[in-house]
Amino acid sequence: MEKLIYILSKDNDISGEIFRDNLIYYFSPTIIDIAESIQINVVDDAVALTSMKRAGPEAADKLPGPPIADGVLFLWLKSASLAKDVESSLKNFTRSFHGYLVTESEPLPNGTPATYPARRTAGFDQVAFLRKPKSQNYSDWIHNWQGLHTQVAIDTQSTCRYIQNVIVRPLTPEALGIHGIVEEGYPDEAAMYDPMVFYDAIGDEERMLKHIQLMMESCSRFIDFDAEPCDMIGMSQYVVKR
Repeated sequence: MEKLIYILSKDNDISGEIFRDNLIYYFSPTIIDIAESIQINVVDDAVALTSMKRAGPEAADKLPGPPIADGVLFLWLKSASLAKDVESSLKNFTRSFHGYLVTESEPLPNGTPATYPARRTAGFDQVAFLRKPKSQNYSDWIHNWQGLHTQVAIDTQSTCRYIQNVIVRPLTPEALGIHGIVEEGYPDEAAMYDPMVFYDAIGDEERMLKHIQLMMESCSRFIDFDAEPCDMIGMSQYVVKR
C-alpha cells in the first residue's frame, strides 16, 4: 500500500463548490475501483471564515501569487504505478496538479467514517505545506518536526486528527519544492476564526497565549518563517472511501 497526495488548482472561472462537486461526483467514480482510500479537501464556502492562508511575516511578499492549493487529493493505492490512471482522469477536472509519494505518520488517528457520495466532515481541516529550511540538514529537520514538535502540536491545539506526510519523491514534472504536508482536523468550526478555540483555551486568555508561544517556538525549529513562510490553508474535508 502506498499513499499519494495531489495538490490541486482549479480554473479561475469556477467556484470552490463546483470544483468540489466535480471532484466528488465525477472524478472520484473514475478511480473508486483502484483506490483503497479517497479523501478530497477543498477551499469552499464552508471555510470562508478561516484566515488560514499563509504563515510568517510578510508571507504574501515571500510567496507571491495565491496560495498553492484550491484542493488536495489524498489517496491510498496498492501501488504507485497506478498513479498514471489517477492523473489521466484528474487532468479533466483541474487546471493543474502536483503529485507526491509520501510516508504517513498518524500520531492522532482519524476516526472520520467514509460516506459516498461524500458528506462534509464536521469542523474543518488545516493543511500545511512545509519546506525544509536551507540551513538545516534533512535528518535534523525530520527530528525537529516529528521528534520534537509532534506532541507540542497535539497538546496546544484543539485537534481531533493529526497526520504528518513526509514526501518521498515527486510524481509529476515540475512538482513544487516542498518536503512535508500536514493534515490537522478541528472538530469545532469556531476554530477557524477564534484563537481561543483553535488553541484549546476557551475562556482562558493566559492558556491561549501560552499555547501560542509554545507552538510558535516549536514550529520555528523546523520552519524558517523569515526566509520561506509556508502555505497553511483552511479546507473542508470529504472522505469518499476509506
